[in-house]
Amino acid sequence: MMKFTYLGTQLERKTFKGGSTMFRIDRIYKDTQVELWKISGEIRPSHLKDWAEALKTLPLGSGSRILLDFCEVAYLSQQAAGYLIDHLTTDIFITNCPAPVKNMIYAAGLSSQLLG
Repeated sequence: MMKFTYLGTQLERKTFKGGSTMFRIDRIYKDTQVELWKISGEIRPSHLKDWAEALKTLPLGSGSRILLDFCEVAYLSQQAAGYLIDHLTTDIFITNCPAPVKNMIYAAGLSSQLLG
């Protein structure tokens, strides 16, 4: 189940709930060149469908770079990380991701998409 709420013009929140855990994606900054999206919570294998839907709603092709900040992610399943890696484009950059996910991104040859 997805809840979608606009909070003003600069903040957009998408909350995905499933079972006893949830994750949230908040757009916390936007200008003409970059959008910063903070991801928080837990993304378990049972949330893969919601995770895929969340990634599909990112505004790709808008001319802005998308920065996904994983600083508040408590758990990211291997399946969710794999889906993210399979759908990385040159417009998406990753920061503050867990070390195992960072290793998966390096192994996939996508280290240019990692920041910090």
